[in-house]
Amino acid sequence: MPFPHRLNCDGTIDSICDCCFATVATATVEADLEPLEAVHLCEPSRVAYYHQIDSTAKRPPQKDPTDLIASDTEPAQQRR
Repeated sequence: MPFPHRLNCDGTIDSICDCCFATVATATVEADLEPLEAVHLCEPSRVAYYHQIDSTAKRPPQKDPTDLIASDTEPAQQRR
């Protein structure tokens, strides 16, 4: 589904754009969302903003598998 739907406490349904994260439309019947989703155009500045955040998100540093092997063998080599 290109536009995820969210059910609100008041019984209405929001259609969310998964590219720009805008609420595209709100309706009481899910079928009413389709025509509004079909004409949605993402605002370029919103897309750029969210994609910039995604690309700069801090991720934990990945360890090199060879470092793990070396660190596992070092204590054994020191014992000899």
